[in-house]
Amino acid sequence: MSCRQLDDGCVEIGVHIADVSYFVTPGKPLDDMASRRCTTTYLTQRCYPMLPRLLCEQLCRLAGLLCYSWSL
Repeated sequence: MSCRQLDDGCVEIGVHIADVSYFVTPGKPLDDMASRRCTTTYLTQRCYPMLPRLLCEQLCRLAGLLCYSWSL
């Protein structure tokens, strides 16, 4: 998410979602694994990612880096 003050006094709030489709080919083993897991699960002290950590934590990381993402 992002937030910034606009010149007219309004606040713009953005939601930015990593686009993993660039890395995941339909019907391949990685796609099958993600389909079985359905979603990333977040617990208090732990995270069970839908995709391998290399994708989730590095290649699709949004924090201040240029990467493949959708912004709304």
